[in-house]
Amino acid sequence: MPGATRPRAADAPGPRRTCIGCRRVAGPGEMVRISLAGERLAVGPGPGRGAWLCRDAPGCLERAAKRSAVGRALRADVAPGMVERLRVALGGAPSGGGGVQVCEDGGSGRFTGPPLNKEEGP
Repeated sequence: MPGATRPRAADAPGPRRTCIGCRRVAGPGEMVRISLAGERLAVGPGPGRGAWLCRDAPGCLERAAKRSAVGRALRADVAPGMVERLRVALGGAPSGGGGVQVCEDGGSGRFTGPPLNKEEGP
C-alpha cells in the first residue's frame, strides 16, 4: 500500500515460538531451544533446526516425547535415550518418576536450576 508506514521495531511484537509439548506460543525468553548436535540433544542456541519447549514446565518435554514431537520438529530420528538424557539435563527426574504437569496453561511444574538457554561445558 503506497504511503503506508511500517511499524517501528519497538512497536513490533517480536519473535514468537511454539512449544512442541503444549503448543503455547511465547517469546524466546520464555522458552528453551533444543537442537540435535551429533548424537545428542543440545540445549541453547546453536546451528541447525531447533525446537522449543516451555522453560518452566518439565511436563512439556514429557508430552512432546509421548507424542513423538521432538523427532518430528527436528526432522530427525530421536532415540528414547536421547530424550531421557535431555530430561536429566533440564533438571527433571527420569521418566516414570511421577506425574509432572504441563506449563502454566495446563498447570505449572517448574524446572529447577540455572537458565537453560546457555550451553554448559563438560
